[in-house]
Amino acid sequence: MADGQTVNLPDLLGAITDGERLNLDVVQCALGVRPSAIPAGKPFEVILLIQNASDVNVDVTAVVSLPEQDAKGKRNRFIVKSARLVVGLRPAEVGFMTLPVSSSPQTAPANTYRLTMELSVKRMDSRKPTRVRQTGGGGPFMETELSDEVQKHLWKLQQMVFSTEKAGRSGLTVPFVIKPATVGEVADFSPGWTSLWTMKDHVDEHALLERVREKIDLILPALKRETVFFPLLDVIQTRFRENGGYYLKAGEAVLITKSLVLSVEQGAALLESGEDEGCPAWVTRLGRVLFDRPDAARNMPHLIKEQLLPDLIQDAARLSLNMIHTVTGEDFGTEEEQAEYVGSVTQRLSRGELDFTHTYLPLVLGGLIANTRIVMPHEVPRETIWLLHKAREQRQPEQDDSNEPIFKLTDQLLDRALNQTG
Repeated sequence: MADGQTVNLPDLLGAITDGERLNLDVVQCALGVRPSAIPAGKPFEVILLIQNASDVNVDVTAVVSLPEQDAKGKRNRFIVKSARLVVGLRPAEVGFMTLPVSSSPQTAPANTYRLTMELSVKRMDSRKPTRVRQTGGGGPFMETELSDEVQKHLWKLQQMVFSTEKAGRSGLTVPFVIKPATVGEVADFSPGWTSLWTMKDHVDEHALLERVREKIDLILPALKRETVFFPLLDVIQTRFRENGGYYLKAGEAVLITKSLVLSVEQGAALLESGEDEGCPAWVTRLGRVLFDRPDAARNMPHLIKEQLLPDLIQDAARLSLNMIHTVTGEDFGTEEEQAEYVGSVTQRLSRGELDFTHTYLPLVLGGLIANTRIVMPHEVPRETIWLLHKAREQRQPEQDDSNEPIFKLTDQLLDRALNQTG
């Protein structure tokens, strides 16, 4: 890990919950019920996903609270042998806690039941913890790097619906359904902890890249801007419109693409020099993909669009924030706060919640700064600036008190770009 590079270990929890999580102190968690619709009288499992986002040992205590009465007002319809469970997590460990619960055969069917789980986190090390996963999510990983047993657990957990709805100061709540009683076998559930990932499962990034070095050397010519620009432009326009819910105007799409291409070229330059220490996350992801599927190198544009894009967007966003800070002196907070903001941009893109602020800061403005560094054949950089100027005017109706500073920052950087291009 190069100096100044944020550690961001694999995000198994996010792969299960589609990115949703509740951060409590140094752990991330989500709560689910399996199955979500339970015949009266049959047992079911309360599943608590826990991901240690720090490099210290922690104890997590979970206490479940069940409905005091059923839908007809009858009490004592839900039973749990032990409502309290304690699990110790090693640094960066990920796993899930299982707590069996059952209901009386006389429990009234309803879809309005809800249980809560109160959580407490205790750090077991005296030293100050260091975050190894961002609050908005950890890094990518290849499921095939995990054992067959863990892959099966992941697949089953991914079929569930998890809740990150907070209850009280430090708890989670999740809904469940009770159906009419049925005849059949009764499952035997046991409380316990299943570990999915620990630091011993972590593949050293440098070693991984060395193992696929020959493949990387072969595809370096395909990482030129002339090869990747238009595939990236196409996928950016599509993803922002269909996934992000924000239709990009021409100048915006071109400059976001330039910010991504700049990150591609910087990573490729490091690979070409053989200095892969401190490479961006998309390079690490590339190493993992090539290690798992060597044939993926045959279609580099497709590989970038389908496999590397999420990491590339995050890398470009971080790079853009740094460039904007260098040019304007704007303070975007600590390294952790910047990482959290970058995570919020990618989350909004996946949830269809993009707006002017999270589109322009940082990717559009980063691309504006990089405009004269990433010039395509027959392109006139000043014309690209005017495309953004037109887009900014068309966005004027979106301005309000919350995004006014971003509009002002855009105007400042547009004036600077126009002055530089004469």
